[in-house]
Amino acid sequence: MKCTNTIPELSMRFTKLAVATGLLAALFSAQHAVAGPINTTGATSVGGHCICFGYNGMGQSFTAEDSSVSIGVLVGDANVHLGALSMTFRLLQGAGPSGPVLSSFVFSPLVNDGLKWFDFNVSGTPLTVGQVYSVTVTSVSGRGMVARTNADLYAGGNAFLSNGQNYGEMSIRVQPLATTPSGVPEPGSLALAGLALAAAGLARRRRAHSA
Repeated sequence: MKCTNTIPELSMRFTKLAVATGLLAALFSAQHAVAGPINTTGATSVGGHCICFGYNGMGQSFTAEDSSVSIGVLVGDANVHLGALSMTFRLLQGAGPSGPVLSSFVFSPLVNDGLKWFDFNVSGTPLTVGQVYSVTVTSVSGRGMVARTNADLYAGGNAFLSNGQNYGEMSIRVQPLATTPSGVPEPGSLALAGLALAAAGLARRRRAHSA
């Protein structure tokens, strides 16, 4: 009777299968990388308030760094004796208040609750990376207010009144949202797939040879 030590061979098979399984798992769980926020919550350092946008509106332009984002504005209640507290958020194409409206939301800050962030998921309107977009906030009265920053936090962007006048910097935050993998793998994913399949094939050849 010929006896062979099968323990090392089995261990090698399981090791190679584990490598293949791990590489495949990394491939199918991978998601597209996203850039960091265009500005962080540090932008809440307030340099002043603008309450005139109840009549003219106020906005901020920015350059897109991700296609799927949420956009926040820092707003609050002012002039409580004036009308209803209702505001409209709009995302526009291009720099300034006259571009096509891509997305809009109507919202109402809490009465006398100070400045609060309101974030809007605009991922239903994919942005083109490198292109300029604008955010505007308007109100039906002069009751609402929007916060301005005390520093130039938006490279390539400016705040403006709806009449186009430049007006410091408006407090906004643009946060990237994770996206699901597309149907076409990226080159790095293809390389992982090749390594995984090669490891699996080597394990099969080992089993066939030992048989």
